[in-house]
Amino acid sequence: MVLADTGLWCVPMVLAADLVAAEPVTEMCGAVGLVQRSLHGGHQYEGGPVTLNITPHSSQFHTLQHFNVSCPSEAWTVVRITQAKGTPESCGGTWGQPQDAGCTVGPTIGSDSGLYRCQNNQSQCSPAANITVIKEKVVLQSPPFPSAEGDKVTLKCLFRNQNHEKPTSDFNASFFRNGDFVGQFPGGEMVLEHVYKEHQGLYQCEHPKEANKSMESPLSVKEKGAPLPSPPPEPKEKLHRILISLGLFLLYTVIFCISISIYCKCTRVLTLGTSRRPVPEVLRVRDGL
Repeated sequence: MVLADTGLWCVPMVLAADLVAAEPVTEMCGAVGLVQRSLHGGHQYEGGPVTLNITPHSSQFHTLQHFNVSCPSEAWTVVRITQAKGTPESCGGTWGQPQDAGCTVGPTIGSDSGLYRCQNNQSQCSPAANITVIKEKVVLQSPPFPSAEGDKVTLKCLFRNQNHEKPTSDFNASFFRNGDFVGQFPGGEMVLEHVYKEHQGLYQCEHPKEANKSMESPLSVKEKGAPLPSPPPEPKEKLHRILISLGLFLLYTVIFCISISIYCKCTRVLTLGTSRRPVPEVLRVRDGL
């Protein structure tokens, strides 16, 4: 296998069938998993990794369909590399219709298959999505990126006849994992309520009457990351908290001192009352005897 290094992308030069079945390339340019800094409410905080959004959320599409790919902001541009070109191309050149921070692709053809990702003017990139456009009747909708452990994942089987009508999923679809039969599910959907590492593999679906299987689609599962820390409080907010804590401390100190003072006074009164109590008459008579 020959590698083509364009300076920004590093992509295996393989046949189209191998390209769409390969795992997404993550060394295409710049820093992988770039952390985006954003301003929100006066705070600067660490956002999550820059991610390419795909609508519908799938890695496979029929021909003559439309899908949208978008980036977090207009500072990022959707870029793709295909088997036909072999070099990165920005949306709006020879492909796609730019829309704000995104790009609409369609009506799709086979040459729209390739690797899509976000890129900025500093050659920094998001993880890539491997999108496949096929002319077969059956397509499997599956997550284009690895899913986090514990997340809900839906695999959807779509069928379209030769008249190129809108794809449907109103049938009992058979699903396969690594070539093994998993089960038959109504509505063309196989739902994994909580996905884990053991669910990873290459999935296919099949129409009950047409006996046509979809292309294999990889399902990857990653460990669920720790939640991001909250943004640090502003200096004014810190000072406010310090003043409240100091005020409460002084209040409790005063209450404690007053309580001690009252206790001491009560103890003295009881002591004086006991010392001034008169001697009983019976004791006086006994003393006289």
